[in-house]
Amino acid sequence: MKLSELPIDIIDQILSLLPIASLLGLSETCWKLYTLCNADCVWHGRVTTDFGLARFMHQLPYGSSKQFYQALAGALQTFAWGENSDRQLGFGDQYNPFQHMFLKQIHFPRELRAMRGKAIAKLVAGEKSFHALDRRGQVWMWGLMQTRIAEDTPSLVPTQPYQMDDLPSSITSIASSKFHCIAADRVSGRAWHWAHGHAPRELALVQPIQQVAAHRSFSTLLSSQGIIWFVPSPPLSPSQPAVLTSSTPADPFTHLAGMLDSGIALTRSGRVFRISPRSSSSSNHNRSDTQNDGVKVSMDGFASAIQVHGRPVSLSAHFHNFAICTRYGSALIGTQHQRQAEQPLRILHLNGQSIVKIIFGIHHYGALTDQGRLLTWGQHHSGALGRGFDGMGEDEGEEQEVPKLVDKLANMFVIDAAFGADYSGCTAFPRELLQKITSS
Repeated sequence: MKLSELPIDIIDQILSLLPIASLLGLSETCWKLYTLCNADCVWHGRVTTDFGLARFMHQLPYGSSKQFYQALAGALQTFAWGENSDRQLGFGDQYNPFQHMFLKQIHFPRELRAMRGKAIAKLVAGEKSFHALDRRGQVWMWGLMQTRIAEDTPSLVPTQPYQMDDLPSSITSIASSKFHCIAADRVSGRAWHWAHGHAPRELALVQPIQQVAAHRSFSTLLSSQGIIWFVPSPPLSPSQPAVLTSSTPADPFTHLAGMLDSGIALTRSGRVFRISPRSSSSSNHNRSDTQNDGVKVSMDGFASAIQVHGRPVSLSAHFHNFAICTRYGSALIGTQHQRQAEQPLRILHLNGQSIVKIIFGIHHYGALTDQGRLLTWGQHHSGALGRGFDGMGEDEGEEQEVPKLVDKLANMFVIDAAFGADYSGCTAFPRELLQKITSS
């Protein structure tokens, strides 16, 4: 059977997996494949998957998706701001060891020109490092993945972004913690993890992996069967993960996010659980404990809050906090140590703006809206909020409780953001691009 004779739904699945160059080449083989490969639905799907824009679906142009894809690939820009004393922002030309600490702080978003043309779709931050994923699935890295590094090994400190050539160019999920990073290729189901100064090491997997999360001293992996696996952090960890927990076959886990000592997981039906390896735990009416391969797991449900505020559509977590974004546009925010029965989740609304992601630093936070706006709040440390000196008093540690727009990004459509200890970054494209594509 010829490719052009396959059912259209199967062809769509094949086209969604092809590299863009192969997709364009296939379109030149015959008239029917030209029509199929240039269908707007195909390119609209590639826009949402390659650039991670599914959460902005209603903002994307229809009828000109191929044109939008090609324009977006060249228009995306990466920005960074905040503390730069460990060169974690990637501005290698800025670093000077004799500068005063204040001169190593950037209080407004500044474009990372080394990433121009790289089409960065996703950013993740450790405590002092960035990892980035471009539209092709290639991984880029800069900064430190540990608090200190020997002075006689300066070559181990990437002061500018570089591509990690020892990883395949097909990564679809990536996560970073203070000391290590983990990545997975959803198509092949393979996964790798690494620490600073060590080459990525492939994990021996029993099931294909679709999503990963990084924690303080371990990582969690979500398989395509809805089972969550556990592996200690590299470089001394075993190469084969152990089962952490699984939900019922009728309601498998579908999404995963990680804090320092625990994770947050979403099931297909919309239930959310906090999951963590524990040596001991007390009984709780809203909690179940299971033992898997020597790892004790606690699962705390948040059913009551979710029933009130709507079905979860996305999860995010980092450091000590997690967030559940709901279909009503609000966000439920909690900490890794709280008990739902004792301390309700904080509810965040943004006056009619729908929240699609909450971003966590240690002491500063951000909200990304469905309009591509980034708002920040929390402590101003080293310019981490990206709003200059707006609202900053004599004490940088003073808490700013009201989320405010990062004005320097007002003309940009932010598609993703990541916060480290006291620094921030995002990837965005000019808003005028949407207007040009829509009016053309």
